[in-house]
Amino acid sequence: MNQRILFPRLMMCLCLTSALFAADYQSASFQQAYEDFMLVSSDEGGSSKKLVSDWQTIVDDDKRDPFTLVMLGSSQTLRGRDAWMPWSKMEHTETGLDTMAAAVRLLTPEHRTMSFQGMPVVFHVKTMAAVTFIQVPEFFGRYEDSFYLFQDVLSDEQFLALPAPAKSFAYYYGIRAARAVEQETQADEWLETLAALPGDDRYIQSAREAESAQ
Repeated sequence: MNQRILFPRLMMCLCLTSALFAADYQSASFQQAYEDFMLVSSDEGGSSKKLVSDWQTIVDDDKRDPFTLVMLGSSQTLRGRDAWMPWSKMEHTETGLDTMAAAVRLLTPEHRTMSFQGMPVVFHVKTMAAVTFIQVPEFFGRYEDSFYLFQDVLSDEQFLALPAPAKSFAYYYGIRAARAVEQETQADEWLETLAALPGDDRYIQSAREAESAQ
């Protein structure tokens, strides 16, 4: 699997607005692991193997924290991306996808009240999983899961109230997921919404270009 997995650069500083999480998002180890994740995910340096090890250590402190768990799963898929042997790519990627799915299942209503970088943690977890699911090859069987997660997020009033830069990526990858499962009407609706958002980031620009080409 040579497909590169990309993650939106929404979070460059850390902000936690609730003390209810057992995981310490403000700890030096978390912040370093997150910074390393951004570097590895964008192919700007770092080791995906070390990244998995670092996130596993953080997860071991609280195995039921969905945000740290989804970060571990993301890192595992990156290790699959970087592996040389086909069977290693399959193993690490599938492990990461399963870990991310488990993180989604751990979400509770509490996670709507906790904000990381100005976005409720529930949406960080769901969109991280959905973006990854739509970027792996089809044979992993995650495209429908991705679409349903985006359908959930992009119909949620709490998410829709976020500023355009915080949600444009979700529309962009949601459109990809909708088209992958042949939900063309939904894809066209999201494309229209994305193109109409204020701003000119690369997701919004791509939507406007796609609309003008129709």
